[in-house]
Amino acid sequence: MTLYLDNFEQIQKGIQWLREWVIFDEEKLKRRLDRSIEAKEEDSYSISLEERIHDLEIKLDIKYTSRDTLPIYVLSLFNDPIVKEFKNASNSPEFWESELCVRPEGYLLHEMGLSSNVFFQEDMTLFKRSRSVEGRLSNDDYHIPLLRLLVALEPENSITISALKYSLSNKHHLLDILFGCSCIFILALMELDYSNYIDIIEDGIKHIKGKQNQDGSWGKHKHYDDMHFAIKAISRINGIYNDYIKRSIEFIKTSQNPDGSWGEKVSIFPEEPEKEPIYVHSVDNTSYALLSLLAVTPPLSITQEQYQLEKIQYEQKINRKKSDFIHTSPLYDTKDKILHVTTLHDKISEVLNNAKHTLLIMSPYIDMHYKEITNLSARNPLLDIRIITRPKDEIGASERRYQSMPSIC
Repeated sequence: MTLYLDNFEQIQKGIQWLREWVIFDEEKLKRRLDRSIEAKEEDSYSISLEERIHDLEIKLDIKYTSRDTLPIYVLSLFNDPIVKEFKNASNSPEFWESELCVRPEGYLLHEMGLSSNVFFQEDMTLFKRSRSVEGRLSNDDYHIPLLRLLVALEPENSITISALKYSLSNKHHLLDILFGCSCIFILALMELDYSNYIDIIEDGIKHIKGKQNQDGSWGKHKHYDDMHFAIKAISRINGIYNDYIKRSIEFIKTSQNPDGSWGEKVSIFPEEPEKEPIYVHSVDNTSYALLSLLAVTPPLSITQEQYQLEKIQYEQKINRKKSDFIHTSPLYDTKDKILHVTTLHDKISEVLNNAKHTLLIMSPYIDMHYKEITNLSARNPLLDIRIITRPKDEIGASERRYQSMPSIC
């Protein structure tokens, strides 16, 4: 517990650095712009010089842009008044950059209540329209963050379901090169239906643990975003008191720069090795490092990730208990009328095919599904199927006026 209680001082120091960097200061922005034009500005957002100049020019006009999403989200966890100014700026079209919804920042904008913004919706629509036949929304490092966003906004939409099937069939929970995307996909599965995908989630968590470096970092390049999503996924499933989380948090804590930021120490004079390397500040690294520390630092007795998982599971449990009103007219033709209402028949088929361990059926008309049940038994010999129905000689003797629903577990 001491390891996590010790985080507060470093979090406070990091938040102070982050706020000073991101807060609107006209004179400071003008100086940054001048230095950027002279190509002397430090690379704090990991973007090209041309993009940085353009971004600074917009900020001088509207204060904030969507490039500030990550640090602003961190500050929003502390109810910082900057967030209100950020949201005001989002009403301007200049605020938005393209392809934002397919990056992890898109989900953060959703959590801050900005996913209903018309410019955000336009960006999402563009990618939804460009999906492939098999459900791929874009290349995998874009597909997976957008899938998580769709799970939050439109979980039952056909596009979401198609994108989910694509990720499942391509085993996105076991990616190596796009390691961080595997973590995001696992989070999406938790948020969609934790109990239904528990086997895949656990396989993914095992995969993530196996990718941890000896020093506690994750990934070949030890990116802080990969570390954050790995910590987030593992702590939701296994809690914070395990060696994987402890090693990673210790790595993050010991990597903090003296000024409170996180970033690599590099030499800006490679031709003069005798000169001392300097710290290159990184807003993204600092933001993700802080989010990692916050994910495992209990405000009282529960961490943010434990709270999120309990909330997710509770909401999913409530959704399963909602009544499902369906049409119960016969499936087959009658003598005087033609009724092809398949809602109930299709619903029962869905229930049957979702069974994993036990299938209990009590219905006098389940013979409609005998062939389906036989195939189900052949596909899954371990499935325990128990049926109470009519005697064989009564089957077909009367019209099927209703069907009872089977239960599964």
